[in-house]
Amino acid sequence: MSISREQAWEWSAFWKAENPDSCLPEGADLASGIARAWHSFFESLGPGSRILDLGTGNGSLASRAAAVGSTKQRPFTIEAVDLADIDPHRFLPAKRDILSDIRFRGRTAMESLPFGDGTFDAVVSQYGIEYSDLDRSIPEALRLLAPRGRLRLLLHAEDGVLAERCRLQSRQARDILDSTLFADVVDLLEKLHAAEQGGGGPQTHGQALSAVQVVKSTLDSLAERFGADTDASLPGAVFAAVRRLPDLRKSLVHGTLMATAAETRHLLEAQLQRLVAMQAAALDRQGMESLAARVGALGLRVRMQAAEADEGGRRLGWWLEGAA
Repeated sequence: MSISREQAWEWSAFWKAENPDSCLPEGADLASGIARAWHSFFESLGPGSRILDLGTGNGSLASRAAAVGSTKQRPFTIEAVDLADIDPHRFLPAKRDILSDIRFRGRTAMESLPFGDGTFDAVVSQYGIEYSDLDRSIPEALRLLAPRGRLRLLLHAEDGVLAERCRLQSRQARDILDSTLFADVVDLLEKLHAAEQGGGGPQTHGQALSAVQVVKSTLDSLAERFGADTDASLPGAVFAAVRRLPDLRKSLVHGTLMATAAETRHLLEAQLQRLVAMQAAALDRQGMESLAARVGALGLRVRMQAAEADEGGRRLGWWLEGAA
């Protein structure tokens, strides 16, 4: 799968917030095995190693590398690229110190990277490279490997728990967007504004109270629809954002408040596009074996294996490693 520069708008919207990861919540039990595997990999690299992180987002993987590199006699040199418009230094202030050791490049396609041949001792990616055109990005990644350089990729698995979560959240996002929720909220904000401006008498206040009940009814109906879902974090976040909007009229002028309501819907639309892209990017075993064969044909010694959670054997993706 390949994402064009124009299509990357949904990722730009996502990374312009305090989101360290796109898939696993930070600190989640599911992520502990992945974190250990990356730590071990970065520990095995020599002092002063040059590392390239592909599809970095807000620098979750690059920051892991930087943390390990800070313990070496000479820290790592880390470059991190993403097709989206990213600025981790701005949007993750709590990680500013560790991120300061990383050079981030947004609006940079993995299929055409601005580095010379053999620049890096390690090229890595966590749920990133599979969104690119692999026929072009894989040879490009290998072009950048120095002699005895190492490739390590973590890719989405079609039958994995993350893809399953994506399918669930895609359905939830579509249900919310197809509902009247955002139209009801806009109507409520307009009627509250009219009532608070005065001049309409009891009628405008009655219309505002009726609009409150309409929004409450829509939220209740959607909450009932998602009540049996194994993960309701996405609708929960949307509902919380919607419920905050009426209170924001105390601090925002009406025009800004209406723009905030529109942005809330826009962000959910972006989330849906990301979820669809995640599912399209996920690889089944046959796809992974084909990818591993292509990497091997380009001259690397290759190893492929499933990435699984510590407990329950739930698949989190595929590891693909190669050594020049």
